[in-house]
Amino acid sequence: MLHGRVVRPPVINSKPSSVDADSIKHILGIVKVVQDGNFLGVVAQTEWAAIQAARSLKVIWSAPATKFPANPEEMYAYLKNTKSFVERTGAEKGMRPPPSRRQPKLLKPRIAGPTRCTE
Repeated sequence: MLHGRVVRPPVINSKPSSVDADSIKHILGIVKVVQDGNFLGVVAQTEWAAIQAARSLKVIWSAPATKFPANPEEMYAYLKNTKSFVERTGAEKGMRPPPSRRQPKLLKPRIAGPTRCTE
């Protein structure tokens, strides 16, 4: 079984601009470094090797494209005034009717027969 760990940037919305895969070659059990767009991860034969590789991998991260608020008050104002990209609603199809319109489920009693103890 193989184990993997995600290598995360120090700042949100950063992208890996340079990855030094040779920085983890000394760790036994490393299988590969996986980079797909903004995603960066390591694969190893053991979980401990994957953890060590994720911590030791030398990565240069790009600066984020947008500047985020510097303090809690600015963050609160940013979140309050920013509209979401997608308005999420609950599923329209297949939802259960409200409790007032549900049919009660009748339960049939099951009686177990006599049991015998054998010693």
